[in-house]
Amino acid sequence: MSSVMGVKIFKLSELIGRSTPFAGAFSLFSSPSSSLSRPTRNSGAGGEPDKGPRRDAAIPDQKVLKSLSAPALLTGTLTLPANNDDPSSNCVCFQFSDDSATVCCDILAFDLKVIGKKIKILAWNFIPRGSNSGFLEIIRWDFLESSSFSDTFSLFSGSITNSADSERARHFIAGTVEAVSPVSSVSCAGSSTGESSGMKSLRGFLAEMLICECKLCRLTCSTVRLRNSNELSSGHSFNKPIIVYFCGPALIWHPVMTILVGRFVSLSGLKKKMVTIGKEICQMMYVTVEKSLMHISNSPDQFIRVQKSKMRGNGECGSYTGIVTAIYMQGLIVELDGQAMLLLTDRDIILPHSLRVGAVVSLKNVHFVNPRFSWSKFLILGSCIKTSVCVKSFSLLETGCYIKPQHQSLLRKFIDSLTFIARLWVLLVIASFKRKFSGILSIKEILGSKNKKGLAQLYATSHLPNMGHFGNSASMTDVHAAVK
Repeated sequence: MSSVMGVKIFKLSELIGRSTPFAGAFSLFSSPSSSLSRPTRNSGAGGEPDKGPRRDAAIPDQKVLKSLSAPALLTGTLTLPANNDDPSSNCVCFQFSDDSATVCCDILAFDLKVIGKKIKILAWNFIPRGSNSGFLEIIRWDFLESSSFSDTFSLFSGSITNSADSERARHFIAGTVEAVSPVSSVSCAGSSTGESSGMKSLRGFLAEMLICECKLCRLTCSTVRLRNSNELSSGHSFNKPIIVYFCGPALIWHPVMTILVGRFVSLSGLKKKMVTIGKEICQMMYVTVEKSLMHISNSPDQFIRVQKSKMRGNGECGSYTGIVTAIYMQGLIVELDGQAMLLLTDRDIILPHSLRVGAVVSLKNVHFVNPRFSWSKFLILGSCIKTSVCVKSFSLLETGCYIKPQHQSLLRKFIDSLTFIARLWVLLVIASFKRKFSGILSIKEILGSKNKKGLAQLYATSHLPNMGHFGNSASMTDVHAAVK
Protein backbone atom coordinates (compact mmCIF):
# COMPACT_ATOMS: atom_id res chain seq x y z
CA MET A 1 0.00 0.00 0.00
CA SER A 2 1.36 3.43 -0.97
CA SER A 3 0.12 6.95 -0.31
CA VAL A 4 -0.12 10.00 -2.58
CA MET A 5 -1.35 13.37 -1.21
CA GLY A 6 -3.07 11.64 1.72
CA VAL A 7 -4.82 9.07 -0.50
CA LYS A 8 -3.92 5.43 0.13
CA ILE A 9 -3.36 3.33 -2.99
CA PHE A 10 -4.23 -0.28 -2.19
CA LYS A 11 -3.00 -3.43 -3.90
CA LEU A 12 -5.45 -6.27 -4.61
CA SER A 13 -3.28 -8.62 -2.56
CA GLU A 14 -3.88 -6.38 0.47
CA LEU A 15 -7.66 -6.52 -0.01
CA ILE A 16 -7.53 -10.32 -0.30
CA GLY A 17 -5.32 -10.56 2.79
CA ARG A 18 -7.89 -8.69 4.93
CA SER A 19 -10.43 -11.54 4.44
CA THR A 20 -13.29 -9.23 5.44
CA PRO A 21 -15.86 -7.37 3.31
CA PHE A 22 -15.51 -3.58 3.23
CA ALA A 23 -16.03 -0.49 1.08
CA GLY A 24 -13.55 2.13 -0.04
CA ALA A 25 -13.68 5.48 -1.80
CA PHE A 26 -11.38 8.21 -3.10
CA SER A 27 -13.55 10.87 -1.46
CA LEU A 28 -15.12 10.47 1.97
CA PHE A 29 -17.61 13.26 1.26
CA SER A 30 -19.65 10.98 -1.00
CA SER A 31 -21.02 7.58 -0.18
CA PRO A 32 -18.48 4.90 -1.03
CA SER A 33 -21.18 2.43 -1.82
CA SER A 34 -24.15 2.46 -4.10
CA SER A 35 -27.55 3.94 -3.46
CA LEU A 36 -30.81 2.06 -3.29
CA SER A 37 -32.77 4.93 -4.82
CA ARG A 38 -35.43 4.06 -7.34
CA PRO A 39 -33.91 3.53 -10.80
CA THR A 40 -35.51 4.91 -13.94
CA ARG A 41 -38.47 2.86 -15.05
CA ASN A 42 -38.20 1.68 -18.63
CA SER A 43 -40.84 -0.05 -20.69
CA GLY A 44 -40.72 -3.79 -20.32
CA ALA A 45 -41.57 -6.36 -22.94
CA GLY A 46 -45.15 -6.30 -21.83
CA GLY A 47 -46.04 -2.86 -23.19
CA GLU A 48 -46.26 -1.59 -19.61
CA PRO A 49 -43.61 -0.09 -17.31
CA ASP A 50 -41.46 -2.87 -15.91
CA LYS A 51 -41.75 -3.45 -12.20
CA GLY A 52 -39.54 -0.99 -10.35
CA PRO A 53 -38.16 -1.69 -6.89
CA ARG A 54 -40.46 -0.92 -3.97
CA ARG A 55 -38.94 1.63 -1.62
CA ASP A 56 -40.66 -0.10 1.29
CA ALA A 57 -39.32 -3.54 0.39
CA ALA A 58 -38.40 -5.25 3.65
CA ILE A 59 -34.79 -6.44 3.85
CA PRO A 60 -33.88 -8.53 6.90
CA ASP A 61 -31.48 -6.93 9.37
CA GLN A 62 -27.98 -7.16 7.92
CA LYS A 63 -24.68 -5.55 8.75
CA VAL A 64 -23.76 -2.60 6.54
CA LEU A 65 -20.40 -2.79 4.80
CA LYS A 66 -17.70 -1.10 6.84
CA SER A 67 -15.95 1.78 5.07
CA LEU A 68 -12.28 2.62 5.20
CA SER A 69 -11.61 5.60 7.45
CA ALA A 70 -9.30 7.33 4.96
CA PRO A 71 -9.51 8.14 1.23
CA ALA A 72 -8.41 5.12 -0.79
CA LEU A 73 -7.76 4.32 -4.44
CA LEU A 74 -7.25 1.24 -6.60
CA THR A 75 -5.45 1.26 -9.93
CA GLY A 76 -5.23 -1.50 -12.48
CA THR A 77 -6.62 -2.95 -15.71
CA LEU A 78 -10.08 -4.28 -16.48
CA THR A 79 -10.14 -7.14 -19.00
CA LEU A 80 -12.52 -9.70 -20.42
CA PRO A 81 -12.56 -13.17 -18.82
CA ALA A 82 -9.75 -15.53 -19.71
CA ASN A 83 -10.36 -17.79 -22.70
CA ASN A 84 -10.88 -21.04 -20.83
CA ASP A 85 -11.61 -24.12 -22.95
CA ASP A 86 -12.49 -26.20 -19.89
CA PRO A 87 -16.18 -27.19 -20.27
CA SER A 88 -16.51 -27.38 -16.47
CA SER A 89 -15.46 -23.73 -16.08
CA ASN A 90 -18.45 -21.47 -15.41
CA CYS A 91 -16.64 -18.19 -14.74
CA VAL A 92 -17.37 -15.50 -17.33
CA CYS A 93 -16.82 -12.46 -15.09
CA PHE A 94 -14.86 -9.35 -15.96
CA GLN A 95 -11.35 -9.45 -14.50
CA PHE A 96 -9.53 -6.66 -12.65
CA SER A 97 -5.80 -6.95 -12.09
CA ASP A 98 -2.79 -5.02 -10.85
CA ASP A 99 0.80 -6.16 -10.39
CA SER A 100 -0.13 -8.15 -7.26
CA ALA A 101 -3.26 -10.18 -8.10
CA THR A 102 -6.32 -10.70 -10.33
CA VAL A 103 -9.94 -10.92 -9.14
CA CYS A 104 -13.38 -11.26 -10.69
CA CYS A 105 -15.32 -8.00 -10.79
CA ASP A 106 -18.53 -6.26 -11.81
CA ILE A 107 -18.68 -2.63 -12.93
CA LEU A 108 -21.33 0.11 -13.05
CA ALA A 109 -21.50 2.64 -15.91
CA PHE A 110 -19.77 0.14 -18.17
CA ASP A 111 -18.11 1.51 -21.32
CA LEU A 112 -16.58 -0.73 -23.98
CA LYS A 113 -13.59 1.62 -24.13
CA VAL A 114 -12.57 0.52 -20.61
CA ILE A 115 -11.51 -2.95 -21.80
CA GLY A 116 -7.76 -3.36 -21.59
CA LYS A 117 -7.21 0.18 -20.28
CA LYS A 118 -5.57 1.37 -17.06
CA ILE A 119 -8.21 2.80 -14.75
CA LYS A 120 -8.45 4.26 -11.26
CA ILE A 121 -11.30 3.04 -9.09
CA LEU A 122 -12.81 5.88 -7.10
CA ALA A 123 -15.36 3.83 -5.13
CA TRP A 124 -15.74 0.11 -4.62
CA ASN A 125 -16.95 -2.79 -2.50
CA PHE A 126 -14.72 -5.80 -1.87
CA ILE A 127 -16.31 -9.15 -0.96
CA PRO A 128 -14.00 -12.07 0.00
CA ARG A 129 -14.43 -15.42 -1.77
CA GLY A 130 -12.69 -18.18 0.09
CA SER A 131 -9.29 -17.63 1.69
CA ASN A 132 -7.28 -16.58 -1.37
CA SER A 133 -9.67 -14.67 -3.59
CA GLY A 134 -12.34 -12.00 -3.65
CA PHE A 135 -14.88 -10.15 -5.76
CA LEU A 136 -14.61 -6.45 -6.58
CA GLU A 137 -17.68 -4.29 -7.18
CA ILE A 138 -16.57 -1.18 -9.09
CA ILE A 139 -18.95 1.69 -8.34
CA ARG A 140 -17.12 4.74 -9.71
CA TRP A 141 -14.09 4.79 -11.96
CA ASP A 142 -12.12 6.91 -14.41
CA PHE A 143 -9.33 6.40 -16.90
CA LEU A 144 -5.90 6.65 -15.36
CA GLU A 145 -4.54 8.64 -18.26
CA SER A 146 -5.95 10.27 -21.36
CA SER A 147 -5.39 8.46 -24.63
CA SER A 148 -7.01 7.93 -28.00
CA PHE A 149 -9.91 5.47 -28.12
CA SER A 150 -11.02 3.33 -31.02
CA ASP A 151 -14.65 2.31 -31.50
CA THR A 152 -13.85 -1.10 -32.99
CA PHE A 153 -12.92 -4.27 -31.11
CA SER A 154 -11.69 -7.68 -32.22
CA LEU A 155 -14.04 -10.43 -31.08
CA PHE A 156 -11.19 -12.95 -31.02
CA SER A 157 -8.48 -11.02 -29.18
CA GLY A 158 -10.78 -8.83 -27.08
CA SER A 159 -8.62 -5.80 -27.85
CA ILE A 160 -9.08 -2.54 -29.74
CA THR A 161 -8.22 -3.01 -33.40
CA ASN A 162 -7.75 -1.07 -36.62
CA SER A 163 -11.14 -0.40 -38.16
CA ALA A 164 -9.59 -0.72 -41.62
CA ASP A 165 -9.66 -4.49 -41.13
CA SER A 166 -13.45 -4.37 -41.20
CA GLU A 167 -13.36 -3.26 -44.83
CA ARG A 168 -12.73 -6.91 -45.72
CA ALA A 169 -15.68 -8.15 -43.69
CA ARG A 170 -17.88 -10.69 -45.42
CA HIS A 171 -21.11 -10.13 -43.50
CA PHE A 172 -22.12 -7.04 -41.55
CA ILE A 173 -25.17 -6.82 -39.26
CA ALA A 174 -26.53 -4.04 -37.07
CA GLY A 175 -29.44 -4.18 -34.65
CA THR A 176 -30.59 -4.69 -31.08
CA VAL A 177 -29.43 -7.50 -28.83
CA GLU A 178 -32.58 -9.33 -27.67
CA ALA A 179 -31.20 -12.28 -25.70
CA VAL A 180 -27.95 -14.03 -24.81
CA SER A 181 -27.65 -17.72 -23.95
CA PRO A 182 -25.29 -19.20 -21.34
CA VAL A 183 -21.82 -20.39 -22.35
CA SER A 184 -21.80 -24.12 -22.95
CA SER A 185 -20.24 -26.81 -25.10
CA VAL A 186 -21.83 -28.33 -28.20
CA SER A 187 -20.73 -31.15 -30.46
CA CYS A 188 -19.68 -29.91 -33.87
CA ALA A 189 -18.36 -31.55 -37.02
CA GLY A 190 -14.74 -30.88 -37.91
CA SER A 191 -14.19 -28.11 -40.43
CA SER A 192 -12.99 -28.57 -43.96
CA THR A 193 -9.68 -26.81 -43.29
CA GLY A 194 -7.63 -29.90 -42.63
CA GLU A 195 -9.02 -30.78 -39.21
CA SER A 196 -10.26 -34.27 -38.47
CA SER A 197 -13.72 -34.98 -39.82
CA GLY A 198 -14.98 -36.43 -36.53
CA MET A 199 -17.01 -34.67 -33.86
CA LYS A 200 -15.38 -32.19 -31.51
CA SER A 201 -16.53 -30.06 -28.59
CA LEU A 202 -16.82 -26.31 -29.16
CA ARG A 203 -17.62 -23.77 -26.42
CA GLY A 204 -19.61 -20.66 -27.15
CA PHE A 205 -22.92 -18.84 -26.71
CA LEU A 206 -25.80 -17.63 -28.85
CA ALA A 207 -26.96 -14.03 -29.20
CA GLU A 208 -30.37 -13.25 -30.66
CA MET A 209 -30.58 -9.91 -32.46
CA LEU A 210 -33.27 -7.95 -34.28
CA ILE A 211 -32.06 -6.41 -37.54
CA CYS A 212 -33.55 -4.28 -40.31
CA GLU A 213 -34.33 -5.77 -43.75
CA CYS A 214 -34.30 -2.58 -45.82
CA LYS A 215 -32.20 -2.41 -48.98
CA LEU A 216 -29.37 -0.53 -47.27
CA CYS A 217 -29.17 -2.96 -44.36
CA ARG A 218 -29.23 -6.03 -46.61
CA LEU A 219 -25.94 -5.01 -48.20
CA THR A 220 -23.17 -7.27 -46.92
CA CYS A 221 -20.37 -4.76 -47.50
CA SER A 222 -18.92 -3.74 -44.14
CA THR A 223 -18.29 -0.17 -45.31
CA VAL A 224 -22.04 0.44 -44.88
CA ARG A 225 -22.40 1.75 -41.33
CA LEU A 226 -25.33 3.26 -39.45
CA ARG A 227 -23.24 6.01 -37.87
CA ASN A 228 -25.79 8.64 -36.92
CA SER A 229 -29.38 9.10 -35.87
CA ASN A 230 -30.42 10.48 -39.28
CA GLU A 231 -29.49 7.21 -41.00
CA LEU A 232 -31.13 5.13 -38.28
CA SER A 233 -34.39 7.06 -38.24
CA SER A 234 -34.83 7.05 -42.03
CA GLY A 235 -37.18 4.15 -42.65
CA HIS A 236 -35.42 1.51 -40.56
CA SER A 237 -37.44 -1.13 -38.73
CA PHE A 238 -35.56 -3.62 -36.59
CA ASN A 239 -37.88 -6.62 -36.42
CA LYS A 240 -36.15 -9.56 -38.17
CA PRO A 241 -34.65 -12.03 -35.66
CA ILE A 242 -31.24 -13.55 -36.43
CA ILE A 243 -28.82 -15.66 -34.38
CA VAL A 244 -25.09 -14.98 -33.91
CA TYR A 245 -22.92 -17.78 -32.51
CA PHE A 246 -19.95 -16.46 -30.52
CA CYS A 247 -17.65 -19.48 -30.49
CA GLY A 248 -14.08 -20.31 -29.55
CA PRO A 249 -12.06 -17.26 -28.43
CA ALA A 250 -15.12 -14.99 -28.98
CA LEU A 251 -16.88 -16.53 -25.96
CA ILE A 252 -14.96 -14.07 -23.72
CA TRP A 253 -17.48 -11.42 -24.86
CA HIS A 254 -20.32 -13.05 -22.92
CA PRO A 255 -20.39 -10.51 -20.02
CA VAL A 256 -20.36 -7.62 -22.52
CA MET A 257 -23.20 -9.02 -24.65
CA THR A 258 -25.23 -9.65 -21.47
CA ILE A 259 -24.90 -5.97 -20.54
CA LEU A 260 -25.83 -4.97 -24.11
CA VAL A 261 -29.21 -6.78 -24.10
CA GLY A 262 -31.69 -4.18 -25.34
CA ARG A 263 -28.91 -2.04 -26.85
CA PHE A 264 -27.87 -1.32 -30.45
CA VAL A 265 -24.63 -2.93 -31.70
CA SER A 266 -23.03 -3.73 -35.05
CA LEU A 267 -20.86 -6.72 -35.94
CA SER A 268 -18.73 -7.32 -39.02
CA GLY A 269 -16.54 -10.05 -40.43
CA LEU A 270 -19.10 -12.79 -39.73
CA LYS A 271 -19.69 -15.99 -41.67
CA LYS A 272 -23.02 -17.58 -42.45
CA LYS A 273 -23.34 -21.22 -41.45
CA MET A 274 -26.12 -23.76 -41.70
CA VAL A 275 -26.35 -25.46 -38.31
CA THR A 276 -28.17 -28.73 -37.69
CA ILE A 277 -30.03 -28.89 -34.38
CA GLY A 278 -30.81 -32.43 -33.36
CA LYS A 279 -31.40 -34.64 -36.40
CA GLU A 280 -33.93 -32.69 -38.42
CA ILE A 281 -33.98 -28.92 -37.73
CA CYS A 282 -31.61 -26.69 -39.72
CA GLN A 283 -30.95 -23.10 -38.65
CA MET A 284 -29.02 -20.42 -40.54
CA MET A 285 -26.69 -18.53 -38.19
CA TYR A 286 -23.96 -15.94 -38.30
CA VAL A 287 -20.76 -17.31 -36.76
CA THR A 288 -17.77 -15.37 -35.43
CA VAL A 289 -14.40 -16.03 -37.05
CA GLU A 290 -10.86 -14.74 -36.59
CA LYS A 291 -11.49 -11.34 -38.24
CA SER A 292 -14.89 -10.66 -36.66
CA LEU A 293 -15.25 -7.18 -35.16
CA MET A 294 -17.65 -5.33 -32.87
CA HIS A 295 -18.33 -1.68 -33.58
CA ILE A 296 -19.64 0.84 -31.04
CA SER A 297 -22.45 2.70 -32.76
CA ASN A 298 -23.51 6.24 -31.91
CA SER A 299 -27.04 5.40 -33.03
CA PRO A 300 -29.55 6.25 -30.29
CA ASP A 301 -31.55 3.33 -28.95
CA GLN A 302 -34.83 5.26 -28.92
CA PHE A 303 -35.27 4.66 -32.66
CA ILE A 304 -35.41 0.90 -32.16
CA ARG A 305 -38.94 -0.30 -32.86
CA VAL A 306 -39.90 -3.51 -31.11
CA GLN A 307 -43.32 -5.16 -30.97
CA LYS A 308 -44.50 -5.64 -27.36
CA SER A 309 -47.29 -7.78 -26.00
CA LYS A 310 -49.63 -7.44 -23.04
CA MET A 311 -48.48 -9.03 -19.78
CA ARG A 312 -51.13 -11.30 -18.25
CA GLY A 313 -49.07 -13.52 -15.96
CA ASN A 314 -49.48 -16.58 -18.17
CA GLY A 315 -45.80 -17.13 -18.96
CA GLU A 316 -45.18 -14.07 -21.14
CA CYS A 317 -41.56 -12.93 -21.45
CA GLY A 318 -40.62 -9.48 -20.18
CA SER A 319 -38.38 -7.32 -17.98
CA TYR A 320 -38.35 -6.66 -14.24
CA THR A 321 -36.26 -4.36 -12.05
CA GLY A 322 -36.23 -4.76 -8.28
CA ILE A 323 -34.31 -5.00 -5.01
CA VAL A 324 -33.07 -8.40 -3.82
CA THR A 325 -34.77 -8.88 -0.44
CA ALA A 326 -33.85 -12.52 0.21
CA ILE A 327 -32.14 -15.56 -1.30
CA TYR A 328 -33.44 -19.06 -0.56
CA MET A 329 -32.63 -22.68 -1.37
CA GLN A 330 -28.90 -22.03 -1.91
CA GLY A 331 -29.65 -19.49 -4.62
CA LEU A 332 -32.38 -21.32 -6.52
CA ILE A 333 -34.99 -18.76 -5.40
CA VAL A 334 -34.31 -15.01 -5.26
CA GLU A 335 -36.97 -12.80 -3.67
CA LEU A 336 -37.38 -9.34 -5.19
CA ASP A 337 -39.20 -6.44 -3.50
CA GLY A 338 -40.78 -8.92 -1.10
CA GLN A 339 -43.40 -9.69 -3.76
CA ALA A 340 -41.75 -11.59 -6.62
CA MET A 341 -39.93 -14.94 -6.67
CA LEU A 342 -37.20 -15.36 -9.31
CA LEU A 343 -36.69 -19.08 -10.03
CA LEU A 344 -33.11 -19.89 -11.06
CA THR A 345 -33.51 -23.62 -11.57
CA ASP A 346 -32.17 -23.64 -15.14
CA ARG A 347 -28.83 -25.40 -14.70
CA ASP A 348 -27.01 -23.41 -17.41
CA ILE A 349 -27.96 -19.84 -16.53
CA ILE A 350 -24.98 -17.62 -15.62
CA LEU A 351 -25.44 -15.12 -12.78
CA PRO A 352 -23.24 -12.29 -11.46
CA HIS A 353 -21.52 -12.72 -8.09
CA SER A 354 -22.86 -9.24 -7.24
CA LEU A 355 -26.40 -10.68 -7.03
CA ARG A 356 -26.55 -10.08 -3.27
CA VAL A 357 -29.28 -9.15 -0.79
CA GLY A 358 -29.77 -5.39 -1.06
CA ALA A 359 -28.69 -5.08 -4.71
CA VAL A 360 -30.90 -3.56 -7.42
CA VAL A 361 -31.10 -5.96 -10.35
CA SER A 362 -32.48 -5.71 -13.87
CA LEU A 363 -33.94 -8.90 -15.37
CA LYS A 364 -34.48 -9.37 -19.10
CA ASN A 365 -36.42 -12.20 -20.73
CA VAL A 366 -38.04 -13.66 -17.61
CA HIS A 367 -41.43 -15.40 -17.74
CA PHE A 368 -44.18 -13.69 -15.74
CA VAL A 369 -46.42 -16.23 -14.01
CA ASN A 370 -49.23 -15.42 -11.59
CA PRO A 371 -49.70 -18.63 -9.55
CA ARG A 372 -52.98 -17.39 -8.04
CA PHE A 373 -52.38 -19.31 -4.82
CA SER A 374 -55.15 -18.92 -2.25
CA TRP A 375 -52.67 -18.78 0.64
CA SER A 376 -50.39 -16.04 -0.73
CA LYS A 377 -50.23 -13.39 -3.44
CA PHE A 378 -46.97 -12.99 -5.31
CA LEU A 379 -45.44 -13.12 -8.79
CA ILE A 380 -43.24 -15.90 -10.18
CA LEU A 381 -40.41 -14.83 -12.48
CA GLY A 382 -39.23 -17.92 -14.33
CA SER A 383 -35.76 -17.99 -15.87
CA CYS A 384 -34.75 -19.77 -19.06
CA ILE A 385 -31.68 -19.86 -21.31
CA LYS A 386 -32.60 -16.40 -22.69
CA THR A 387 -32.71 -14.76 -19.25
CA SER A 388 -30.07 -12.15 -18.41
CA VAL A 389 -29.46 -10.69 -14.95
CA CYS A 390 -27.54 -7.42 -14.50
CA VAL A 391 -26.89 -5.59 -11.25
CA LYS A 392 -27.72 -1.90 -11.55
CA SER A 393 -26.80 -0.86 -8.00
CA PHE A 394 -24.55 -2.81 -5.65
CA SER A 395 -25.67 -3.83 -2.18
CA LEU A 396 -24.74 -1.74 0.85
CA LEU A 397 -24.89 -4.85 3.01
CA GLU A 398 -22.29 -7.28 4.27
CA THR A 399 -23.69 -10.25 2.35
CA GLY A 400 -21.65 -12.89 0.54
CA CYS A 401 -21.17 -13.31 -3.21
CA TYR A 402 -23.78 -15.24 -5.13
CA ILE A 403 -22.57 -18.76 -5.93
CA LYS A 404 -25.04 -20.95 -7.80
CA PRO A 405 -25.04 -24.62 -6.75
CA GLN A 406 -23.50 -26.82 -9.45
CA HIS A 407 -24.58 -30.29 -8.30
CA GLN A 408 -26.41 -32.45 -10.84
CA SER A 409 -28.98 -35.09 -9.96
CA LEU A 410 -32.13 -36.76 -11.20
CA LEU A 411 -34.06 -34.28 -9.03
CA ARG A 412 -32.54 -31.31 -10.84
CA LYS A 413 -33.49 -32.74 -14.24
CA PHE A 414 -36.98 -33.47 -12.92
CA ILE A 415 -37.42 -29.88 -11.73
CA ASP A 416 -36.25 -28.49 -15.10
CA SER A 417 -38.98 -30.49 -16.86
CA LEU A 418 -41.84 -28.89 -14.90
CA THR A 419 -43.90 -25.74 -15.32
CA PHE A 420 -42.75 -22.76 -13.26
CA ILE A 421 -45.58 -23.13 -10.73
CA ALA A 422 -44.72 -26.79 -10.26
CA ARG A 423 -41.01 -25.95 -9.90
CA LEU A 424 -41.75 -23.57 -7.05
CA TRP A 425 -43.98 -26.17 -5.37
CA VAL A 426 -41.23 -28.83 -5.59
CA LEU A 427 -38.65 -26.41 -4.13
CA LEU A 428 -41.02 -25.73 -1.22
CA VAL A 429 -41.41 -29.50 -0.72
CA ILE A 430 -37.62 -29.90 -0.61
CA ALA A 431 -37.28 -27.12 1.98
CA SER A 432 -40.04 -28.68 4.08
CA PHE A 433 -38.49 -32.16 3.88
CA LYS A 434 -35.07 -30.84 4.92
CA ARG A 435 -36.60 -29.33 8.06
CA LYS A 436 -38.91 -32.25 8.83
CA PHE A 437 -36.33 -35.03 8.40
CA SER A 438 -33.26 -33.20 9.69
CA GLY A 439 -31.22 -35.66 11.77
CA ILE A 440 -33.36 -38.57 10.56
CA LEU A 441 -32.50 -38.82 6.86
CA SER A 442 -29.34 -37.73 5.08
CA ILE A 443 -29.41 -34.99 2.42
CA LYS A 444 -28.65 -37.63 -0.22
CA GLU A 445 -31.66 -39.69 0.87
CA ILE A 446 -33.88 -36.59 0.57
CA LEU A 447 -32.48 -35.17 -2.68
CA GLY A 448 -31.27 -38.32 -4.39
CA SER A 449 -28.26 -38.66 -6.68
CA LYS A 450 -27.41 -38.88 -10.37
CA ASN A 451 -28.67 -42.47 -10.49
CA LYS A 452 -31.29 -42.73 -7.76
CA LYS A 453 -34.42 -40.73 -6.90
CA GLY A 454 -34.65 -39.27 -3.44
CA LEU A 455 -37.65 -38.98 -1.14
CA ALA A 456 -38.49 -35.44 -2.33
CA GLN A 457 -38.71 -36.50 -5.99
CA LEU A 458 -40.73 -39.63 -5.19
CA TYR A 459 -43.21 -37.55 -3.19
CA ALA A 460 -43.41 -34.81 -5.85
CA THR A 461 -43.89 -37.33 -8.68
CA SER A 462 -46.80 -38.96 -6.88
CA HIS A 463 -48.51 -35.61 -6.32
CA LEU A 464 -47.88 -34.06 -9.76
CA PRO A 465 -49.25 -36.67 -12.18
CA ASN A 466 -50.71 -34.14 -14.60
CA MET A 467 -47.96 -31.53 -14.65
CA GLY A 468 -46.74 -30.94 -18.20
CA HIS A 469 -43.27 -30.20 -19.44
CA PHE A 470 -42.16 -26.64 -20.18
CA GLY A 471 -40.32 -26.34 -23.49
CA ASN A 472 -38.49 -23.09 -22.70
CA SER A 473 -36.43 -24.86 -20.03
CA ALA A 474 -34.42 -26.74 -22.66
CA SER A 475 -30.68 -26.49 -22.11
CA MET A 476 -28.23 -25.34 -24.72
CA THR A 477 -26.07 -28.34 -23.83
CA ASP A 478 -28.86 -30.55 -25.19
CA VAL A 479 -28.45 -28.99 -28.62
CA HIS A 480 -26.44 -31.15 -31.01
CA ALA A 481 -24.95 -28.72 -33.55
CA ALA A 482 -23.06 -29.81 -36.64
CA VAL A 483 -21.66 -27.07 -38.87
CA LYS A 484 -22.02 -28.09 -42.48
